[in-house]
Amino acid sequence: MPAADRISEEDWRLWRAFSSMNRALAREIDRQLQRDAGISSADYSVLITLFEAPDRRLRTGSSPSC
Repeated sequence: MPAADRISEEDWRLWRAFSSMNRALAREIDRQLQRDAGISSADYSVLITLFEAPDRRLRTGSSPSC
């Protein structure tokens, strides 16, 4: 991995653009999820974890890999 001082200005510009786009996309997905389903992305993550769990259940405090 190159040292930060050897990364070109163009690469930094591309990284900043990607990072900015990634944050904007996450915000938009959060807004749409809230608008369409009335839940936050954190709520959605919990629901997905439960959906993927055996019998669609997890014990409180257990990790999904249990």
